[in-house]
Amino acid sequence: METSALQVVVLLGAAVWGLTLLARRLGVPAPIVLLLGGVPLAFVPWLADVHLQPELVLLVFLPALLFPEAQDTSLSEIRNTRSG
Repeated sequence: METSALQVVVLLGAAVWGLTLLARRLGVPAPIVLLLGGVPLAFVPWLADVHLQPELVLLVFLPALLFPEAQDTSLSEIRNTRSG
């Protein structure tokens, strides 16, 4: 089965989304469900040879990871941490 990198990225994004919804429904922390869901995906043979370019990771995945954390962090907490 021949797949492109874009198809794999979309598949993995859908898997992350679905597993995150499952974690919310079960009341379990999302990283635990993502870990348990990601282990079987690691053994799928056609996913092993996908190489993502660093620019794609920086422009697509990193902002998606940082945005929710930026909304949950308070400015006063950052100031207190910075001033040491």
